[in-house]
Amino acid sequence: MPPTLRSPFLVGLLLSSTGLGLAAEATAQEDPAQLIERVTAIFEASCAPCHNPDAELPGAAEAWDGARDLRATAANRLLVTPGDPEQSLLYREVEEGSMPPGGVGIPPLTEEERADLAAWIADVTLLSEEVLGAAAPESTVGVGGTTTPPRGWSLGRMHTPLVAFPIVLLVAALIADLLRRRRAAHFCLGLGTLSAFLAAAVGRAAASWIGATGTTFLAHAVLGVAAAVLALVTLIFYAGSAKEEPATPVAVRWLMVVTVVAVLATGYWGGKLG
Repeated sequence: MPPTLRSPFLVGLLLSSTGLGLAAEATAQEDPAQLIERVTAIFEASCAPCHNPDAELPGAAEAWDGARDLRATAANRLLVTPGDPEQSLLYREVEEGSMPPGGVGIPPLTEEERADLAAWIADVTLLSEEVLGAAAPESTVGVGGTTTPPRGWSLGRMHTPLVAFPIVLLVAALIADLLRRRRAAHFCLGLGTLSAFLAAAVGRAAASWIGATGTTFLAHAVLGVAAAVLALVTLIFYAGSAKEEPATPVAVRWLMVVTVVAVLATGYWGGKLG
């Protein structure tokens, strides 16, 4: 290395190493009680409004009713895998933006809050009975004595991939029709209609369990139902025109366009919920 660059390089390397060392030392010296206090505050502000025994939302209470009980939460193997945040359902739901859910008036966790939650799960000593106290025996499994996620949680996770089917299929139907592939368009339109109703039904069931409210949720829900109904109407008219005319009538094609716009808008508002 040229002499003119050697000294700045060594100085920079030294400063970087020193900075990393100081940061690690500061983290190691942090009082565990402070981290536990911040995690407790996170649960109280972001989780406890829905996940408590007296919650008005049956799905949230069934999924996890002990947000105010840090000991029970730490011992719940459905939610927490000690030492591994990425394998912990509690952290994954937060990291993916599924919790807190959109439409309940609770903002998502900040980057610092997610980091605190991950640090708490990653440090097995902070999950121990010596630190938190003895947890209730039933908290070591899921609610009701099972390690299977409850129905409300499962429905919510099913809804997101289901929404993709009507979007892809109805767009494909319109493209196929524009290419004069009416049989393929009819097939995609039929499957798209079926999947639109299925996605709307699963989404409505999940929403009732988590108690989703608000303008964004309402827009997503109304557009979802409207898109499914429009798809059914379009399918009926498309099937009828296919028997009588070799080309798709202009009115039916515009109906397909409106249906596609509706399903895309549904997906857009659903994305804003996350």
